[in-house]
Amino acid sequence: MANLFTPPFYVKGSLNGINGNAFALLSHFKQQASRQDADQSKVDEVISRAMKGDYGHLVSTLNAHLEEDEEYQQEFLDEDLEDENAEFWQ
Repeated sequence: MANLFTPPFYVKGSLNGINGNAFALLSHFKQQASRQDADQSKVDEVISRAMKGDYGHLVSTLNAHLEEDEEYQQEFLDEDLEDENAEFWQ
């Protein structure tokens, strides 16, 4: 699957380490886009297109619009771990 937009539209992030459930992947993409103040109409278009096929189509569509950034991804994982730890100890 190629990027749907010209110029290409990307959200920083990766699906690595995310629960493989389709809804979890879609939610992760949407959360990452929201954290980056991405263009909501483009996010909606990517999600809509991703949902128009099978699981493989969904994954390839999301991946075509994700730009891996290890530093950003580690920041995201660290924040989530901190949130989980805070909730656990309350």
